[in-house]
Amino acid sequence: MSSNNPTQRASFASRFTNSPVMTRLRNSPVISAARRWASGKASPKPQPKDPNPRRYSSSNATNAAPASQSASDKTQTSSTENIPNQPTNKLAKFIKNASPRARKMWEGLQEAAIGGWSVLHNQKLQQNYFTFLKSMGVVLLAMYGILALICTLYLPVVLFISAWAPGLFGQILTLIPLWSFVLAKKRYPMAANRLFLDELARLSPQRAKELEDQMNSTETLNQSWVQDVFHDLRTSWHFTRYSLMWLCFSLIPVVGSLITWIGQTWLVADKMGWNLLSVYTISAKKMSYRQQKHWMRARKWRIIGFTLPYMLLASIPFVGPLFLGIAQAATAHIYFHLLSKDTETTKKQTLSPLIEFKRPT
Repeated sequence: MSSNNPTQRASFASRFTNSPVMTRLRNSPVISAARRWASGKASPKPQPKDPNPRRYSSSNATNAAPASQSASDKTQTSSTENIPNQPTNKLAKFIKNASPRARKMWEGLQEAAIGGWSVLHNQKLQQNYFTFLKSMGVVLLAMYGILALICTLYLPVVLFISAWAPGLFGQILTLIPLWSFVLAKKRYPMAANRLFLDELARLSPQRAKELEDQMNSTETLNQSWVQDVFHDLRTSWHFTRYSLMWLCFSLIPVVGSLITWIGQTWLVADKMGWNLLSVYTISAKKMSYRQQKHWMRARKWRIIGFTLPYMLLASIPFVGPLFLGIAQAATAHIYFHLLSKDTETTKKQTLSPLIEFKRPT
């Protein structure tokens, strides 16, 4: 019995060593690679290529290159080294883009001044301006009335808030014109669109006529304005988030309220550009939210330069929001001048002059 024990043990060890589990484990790629690595027959596994090599400087990329770097990796490193003046952080990108952005804002400001002066001398537009004032005036008076009622009923709370965050009232005076304009345009879209078409007819009658035909291509532009308002609220969460952020600056003594007012005015100017140019993006072109976002962001700085002076005027209580009708009509100028001259010369060869912009400006 004892003499058979070594044989039995050897047989058991042989069966265990040659078992399917141990054979599969012994032939696994991990164990094979570890053996080759221990014997020195295998080089380190090459690292994958960096999908964004520009984020590293040329000196770091040279020092970090392994000795066994492949030819393709060396080519990639050399091409990275030849890229001059690549921005390495957001501050460098901001400084690099500051000059062209300022130039675009200046061009938008010029178009706001030229368009506003032209609107004041448009006799045809004056007839439709009162229709716009009626549609917006009702909403505007209702909002001012609600604000006055809240201040009267909750006077202690209002005084407490004004003591700790006085910039809130500046924000409200800036937001009321925006909300009034949005609600009025959702309820009566053609009242604001007509101002745009009247001014565009002076610049390009054929384009104004075709845009009007596209606006009237649907039977009812106003069939679901309540749903449109709620959709705008859902897609404007970033606007609410940044408004609350600017409100926090109001807690800073002395200069906090000024910072809050400036930041909120800038934010509202960006949002108002979406609503002013919706006469083209939504009423005429029927763009989706994603398409509208792409179209507006490509022309962001010029549009902000256009809307910023009008929003400064609109923040004046009661009288200021009336300037938004002038802004809607003057939008015809920024729309018209966003078109490239090459587009103007080639439109005669197309069936419709309503071709897309040549490039973002």
